[in-house]
Amino acid sequence: LSSKEKYGMLPLHTACHLKPPLEVLQYLYNANQDALSSKEKYGMLPLHVACQNGASVEVILFLLREHKEAASVADNHGLLPLHLACTEGLPVAVIVELLRAYPHGLNAYDERRRKPRDYVKDSYHPNSRAILKVLEQTDPLYWGAPNIKTDAIPALYTMIQKKEWERIVVYLNESSQDSYGDDIQASRHNETKIWVFDESYDAMVPRLPIHVACFNRAPRNVLSKLLDINPESITAKERHDQIPLHIACSSGSVDAASMLLQRYPEGAKCKDSYGLLPIHDACSAGTNVRMVEILLKAYPASGNIGDTRGNTPISFVEASFHPGRKEVLEVLKKDPSFWMPKEIPKEEDDDAEEETSEKSDEDEAEGETSEKSDEDKAEGETSEKSDEDE
Repeated sequence: LSSKEKYGMLPLHTACHLKPPLEVLQYLYNANQDALSSKEKYGMLPLHVACQNGASVEVILFLLREHKEAASVADNHGLLPLHLACTEGLPVAVIVELLRAYPHGLNAYDERRRKPRDYVKDSYHPNSRAILKVLEQTDPLYWGAPNIKTDAIPALYTMIQKKEWERIVVYLNESSQDSYGDDIQASRHNETKIWVFDESYDAMVPRLPIHVACFNRAPRNVLSKLLDINPESITAKERHDQIPLHIACSSGSVDAASMLLQRYPEGAKCKDSYGLLPIHDACSAGTNVRMVEILLKAYPASGNIGDTRGNTPISFVEASFHPGRKEVLEVLKKDPSFWMPKEIPKEEDDDAEEETSEKSDEDEAEGETSEKSDEDKAEGETSEKSDEDE
């Protein structure tokens, strides 16, 4: 089990080439655990071979779990396991785990100066579009996110989960240095940018603190603080391409939705991967009239826009049994023009212009009269002086 054939392949390499069941692979691994870090003639590890030959998801995840560093190893042609997985169109779950194991692989070049996404673009695999969607997220912090079950989680994330709102504000406002002379506030502010994989919520997609805060109906001052520190997070997408506004609407937090719309009005037009606008989420959650009103003011046409299945916010409400359903429907069925900013009628503008013009004429006439009076007065004084001289 430790002898190599002419191409430098161990039995474990050969097994990965032949798409073995997981039990066979585990047996070979237990017999020779060093095989996971052994390269064959072309610099490939067993993980490379498994990805190149389309091994099962279970096999690839097993190889990654037992030798995570393999994801960062390039073969003699500069190919990472991620390059090979993208070339073969492996399941999205494999792509995600390879990225989590080595986030910088996303932008790694092989000897032909090609990135993993370049191989996907050239392929015709059925899931190419899904893989490209995954590769759109280019932030290494996203793929390097800690796992809430196995890794150390930032204190800020934990406090938001526990809804310790007052403590969060104090935590982010504190300005001092630790025993090593490092700026505590800068370190804590950086936590607003750290994604976290929370398997109880979604094992495939991490979340930022702003997402969790919206989900837990955080008060306005906490959300404002998070966005002041990390403004870009207002457009950050979590599972199903939802931005914080989607989550605030789903949780029914009118105050949060109002604040998010003030900072990012275009958020009302953002669709998730199912074609759902924030107003769809609001109506699906059985929200109140005020929530619907502020969303319609931000995007008047949204009440009649369908998702990928053609369902409109109106149809969501009609199919529900939430209290206040009737009032929400009345608001949704108003003409979109009702929510648009009102313009001053042209006639009023003309009248205003005429009044202004008349006033200007009057002022001008008064000015001329005043000037004439001054001239007459001056002439009178001159005449009186002449009489005195005589």
